[in-house]
Amino acid sequence: MEWLKRYTGEISLGLLVVYLTVLGTLAADRALHLGIVPTPLEKELRGLIADLGNPAKRGDAHRILVSHWNEVAAPELIRALEKGSPDVRAGAKSCLVEIAKEDHGDDVSAWKSWWKAYDQGTLGKPSLPGLPSGSGK
Repeated sequence: MEWLKRYTGEISLGLLVVYLTVLGTLAADRALHLGIVPTPLEKELRGLIADLGNPAKRGDAHRILVSHWNEVAAPELIRALEKGSPDVRAGAKSCLVEIAKEDHGDDVSAWKSWWKAYDQGTLGKPSLPGLPSGSGK
């Protein structure tokens, strides 16, 4: 235990660095929607997106995702274009086309560019539920 007394300061500093790194990662995840630690909304959206691959649930999932989409749903749908099963990818594309009123096909980079333009406000924003057209955020 002598070593513990000797290195208490260094150990404490190391733990502080780890703590601040984790805290910074969580803050960046929340701000940039990285998906490292999904929020309850992201978890719910991922469940709905997974339902796009289930023929019995596909219609309801599509309707909910399109009618109640938000700034979290669009990136999740784009992510599903990259990583989902073929049925999920097709459903995600269908939702995005209906939301964006544009069709970028299966081109994930084109959808990412659309989202970046939307998110930066350089694109006419589709209306969100309950807001007049173009209100966007």
